[in-house]
Amino acid sequence: MTKIPHGKNQESVSSPCWQQIADALHDYQLMIDGAKDGLWMYNISSDRYVVSQKDRERFDFDPSHEVYSLQAWQSLLHPDDAAQAVNAFVNFLEGTSDVYENTYRLRSRDGSYRWVKSHGIADRSGDGTIVSVAGSHTDITSEVEQDRLLYRLAYYDELTRLPNRTKLRRDFDALKREGMAFLFVDVDDVSYVNSVMGYDVGDRLIEEIGAMFGSRYGQQHYVAKLDSDQFAVLLFDSVDLDRELNELLEEVRSMAFLGDSGLHVTLSIGVALYGPHGTSFDDLLRRANTALHYAKANGKDQHQFYQTAMENYAYMYVDNVKQIRKALAEVQFEMHYQPIVDAVTGRIAGREALLRWNHPQRGLVPPGEFIPLVEQSRQMMDLERWILDAVYGQYAVWSRKERSGWFVSINLSARGLLSNALDEYLDYLTETHEVEPGYVELEITETALLINAGQTLETLYRLHERGFRIALDDFGTGYSSLHYLKTLPIDMVKLDRSFIRTVETVEKDRVIVSSVVDLAHRMGLTVVAEGVETASQDRLLRELGCDLMQGYFYGRPEPVYF
Repeated sequence: MTKIPHGKNQESVSSPCWQQIADALHDYQLMIDGAKDGLWMYNISSDRYVVSQKDRERFDFDPSHEVYSLQAWQSLLHPDDAAQAVNAFVNFLEGTSDVYENTYRLRSRDGSYRWVKSHGIADRSGDGTIVSVAGSHTDITSEVEQDRLLYRLAYYDELTRLPNRTKLRRDFDALKREGMAFLFVDVDDVSYVNSVMGYDVGDRLIEEIGAMFGSRYGQQHYVAKLDSDQFAVLLFDSVDLDRELNELLEEVRSMAFLGDSGLHVTLSIGVALYGPHGTSFDDLLRRANTALHYAKANGKDQHQFYQTAMENYAYMYVDNVKQIRKALAEVQFEMHYQPIVDAVTGRIAGREALLRWNHPQRGLVPPGEFIPLVEQSRQMMDLERWILDAVYGQYAVWSRKERSGWFVSINLSARGLLSNALDEYLDYLTETHEVEPGYVELEITETALLINAGQTLETLYRLHERGFRIALDDFGTGYSSLHYLKTLPIDMVKLDRSFIRTVETVEKDRVIVSSVVDLAHRMGLTVVAEGVETASQDRLLRELGCDLMQGYFYGRPEPVYF
């Protein structure tokens, strides 16, 4: 802190008046040095630009000077901000306002740029001309970066970095025009890729397809990511749309994705035209989606333009519901079981029960494709009862044949947790199959907890008190994961595969996994690593302290035939 002569120890100060001045200067200097903001002052006639010590230390001003010209300030402005910042200051000096405010970046001593909010007030002469301006620099870098992060999370897809549905909706009115085509694009059979090859492969596939769309259309058109495997493309003034889409389908059809894996995929595309098929975002989205479903129902790997007759496609939904009911009646569903391995002994500690639909024509259908139909058709409770009965029955067979002490894990839906009949049915299964609650683990997701959280929490506590294990699935992907560790009666957390996929290559994910493991252990919880697919992942996760391991590395979900 700069020393200002003051007090009785300074012999040069003798009169009360000078003593007061010295004390005041000391107080002012103390306030300046203690302020969080840097201070500046500019005198127009002398071109003197003075900054406080705080700004001289954090920004790249020449340390050998204490007084500068305005050019020194200009030289520190970020190249992208310089013109705006200089023009705004000149306009202020020539204007009538006494208050100056602007935001820009200044170069710091390490060469990086910091965001500052500059605020100043003018000192005017008798004729109203500005003589000087004094103000402050507030460092708002953290706030700007936080705002940008929140903006990116709100309006951009994290995987592909493309605008999301919300951003597209927000931009639509400024983009819409005559001759525009709205493409609703679905990557065919991604759920199969996820099921067979792993979710990390599915994510990389979507990432590459997003990059392909961005490269092909990003400069002159508009590309957005709508859902997990769906994109929207706005094509402007396409001369031969039919030809363009055929070329796109052929290009994707011939591409080998994921490098050496040589994965080939196809697209299904629904097209709605601005004007003939609607002018609002919702109308074009809905009609392009109708055309998309028609394309998928007719064999996929094609594009279809919306036609009014396609509205009849809604009746296909009714048919799908009938198929679900038939599948329940004819027991077309079957349970597959994936091993959960003890990280210390390498032995099976449990098995997770996973539902599959063995369709008479389509073969094995993963749950991602039919569960939404089941939920919409209001048959989820019937299916969940069938699942519970099948798993209890199978575990009873295992117990008689193997006398194993491992547990079986069953996924519960939000609807199942809210059912008043759940407790009674579990009691019935316990008595009928002679399977103690301690061998049954009930898996829940944060999504299920968001629906009627109060009743769900009561149900979980009740089940836990009766001896059932409770596991929190996909831990780390929601907004309230840590909150649930505190409030839920859980025994186990299952780390989401998104952390496991990059645990070897991304330091932050490795730190997150290590921290979650440590925290869970301190709370007496067991940690399961999901989605383990390589020996190197297995070794690292063991080193990080994971208790149980699950993934294709140990075994794929398979049916049981005894």
